[in-house]
Amino acid sequence: MKVLGQKPIGRHLAAVQKSKFYNNGTFHKINPTPQLKEGVSFFSVGKDFLFKKKPDDIKPGHPIPSLTGLYRTVSGG
Repeated sequence: MKVLGQKPIGRHLAAVQKSKFYNNGTFHKINPTPQLKEGVSFFSVGKDFLFKKKPDDIKPGHPIPSLTGLYRTVSGG
């Protein structure tokens, strides 16, 4: 996997190393981030996604503005 940026050096490295969340060459989370909230199973999330009735206002009431032709300009094609 390509890594963006570069490793900190000098003053930046010193500042990183002072952080209480930096230990053994890496940052550590303050609080764990669970994949699912407590009491919910992966199966129930999938079932609700596929079969639960969606709210009536799930689609916007009007067209969302967009730009056309921008991709060709940005990509050079």
